[in-house]
Amino acid sequence: MIERFDHTYTFIRQNDLDATLQRFARAGFTPLAEKRRHPSGLLTGFISLTGTYLEFASVVDEDEFQREAETDEKIFRESPRPFGIGAVVSSPETIYSRLQSLYPLMDKPYSRGEAAKPDGPILWTFCLIPDAATPGARVFSLKYHQSRADRYAFKKGPNSIFAIGGFIFCAKDPAASANKWAETLRLITDDLEVSGNHLRFGFQRLEWIGPAQYRERFGESWTVPNGSTKEICAVILLTEDLGASRSYLEKEAFQACQSNWSRAG
Repeated sequence: MIERFDHTYTFIRQNDLDATLQRFARAGFTPLAEKRRHPSGLLTGFISLTGTYLEFASVVDEDEFQREAETDEKIFRESPRPFGIGAVVSSPETIYSRLQSLYPLMDKPYSRGEAAKPDGPILWTFCLIPDAATPGARVFSLKYHQSRADRYAFKKGPNSIFAIGGFIFCAKDPAASANKWAETLRLITDDLEVSGNHLRFGFQRLEWIGPAQYRERFGESWTVPNGSTKEICAVILLTEDLGASRSYLEKEAFQACQSNWSRAG
């Protein structure tokens, strides 16, 4: 079963991973020193949070990327924004067994290590969740095979942000998207709460809004890259000090708005 959404995944604008991580450091986040080489010619870096993280992808082998990258990866390399969500689980096989009867063509779970180290250890087992089950995002469940002692230790940077608290989606039909996600998550989470277009499990929330609500909240029109159906419009970040977070984010020209949550959604 899904324990939590532990990271989001996005390409970067200038394909300069170090510059991106330095920008986030100036915005009060804590980058990790390690990077990971992945298939499709990708190298990724990370911003560390409490039990969650932000992952950024850059292309380091163009030929490999053009041969192996999926359509979404090519689209969001050109128009960078979060489009992938990783969900940590103890058993990807359980996720597969819960969904396979509804989606008989879904891929079976698979395991791999780092792409640059073919003889290295297995690091992850993945189960890709069909797009139809979670409209608006590329969602994959994963199990980590190498535990880190500090993975769940409380972490926050100078900006006081300490965890991913969920995601906001902008959809043409918010209710339909929220209902489909609720239908799926009821099968693969233990404590889902549903209130209209708001879903909650554990400490994380999902919300669906329409284009008019997006314009009212963020002050601009919502646009989707050509050929994409992905709808993540904001990452919810949890903070201990809203003023400090806003100050750091605005200094690096990150767009932010306050989102308040209650048990009623």
